[in-house]
Amino acid sequence: MTGILIKIFTLFLECPIIGTLLLYILKGNNLIHMLITNADLEESPLYVPLHHFKDIEEKEVESLDSSLSPPEKVAERFITAVDESGKPPIQMGFFIHYNGDDILRQANESTMRYQKGKPISVLDGNLVAIKDEIDCLPYPTTGGTKWLHNERHCTDDACCVKHLRLCGAVLFGKTNMHELGSGTRRINPHYRVLSLNWTVGMVGIPAGTVEDALIT
Repeated sequence: MTGILIKIFTLFLECPIIGTLLLYILKGNNLIHMLITNADLEESPLYVPLHHFKDIEEKEVESLDSSLSPPEKVAERFITAVDESGKPPIQMGFFIHYNGDDILRQANESTMRYQKGKPISVLDGNLVAIKDEIDCLPYPTTGGTKWLHNERHCTDDACCVKHLRLCGAVLFGKTNMHELGSGTRRINPHYRVLSLNWTVGMVGIPAGTVEDALIT
């Protein structure tokens, strides 16, 4: 469901009476009543793991203030990696929008602060991607759609993004997402599918979120 259809659907869903009835029907069609509302659990859910586990030994990493890994060099490598991941055979749609020149400008400013010994905070120079449902200049906010940014223009950073900028974080761009967050499979017909790293090229096994795809 996209475009005008989702607009009409949202209009009905937000109506006080029709919306309540429609929501009840949708829950029934998706087995929410049977599996959740009226579910008869034989035993209580397990919220805490009972098995013993061992923490993974921490590995030392180079600090951003090191001459071997300044923010500018880290940003350049990441841009290259993202560019390559969008080409065959991987073709991953991690980002809906990102601007290499803007990223390198931020990273260069951070590198200069480190060279002067005056980083703003521990976040200074760290790459941070913003989900495309949060305003972040100079990018439009699409919400994973092809029409939202035309109806609602991004004119300023969201509050959380402003604070990240004040801390010196390098804002990398807007990450891919399901249209208006209306699903969990990350199959976006406009901005490509996100696969887990061990299922690249396999149809129907995408990552649940951009974070899943990036981390794994």
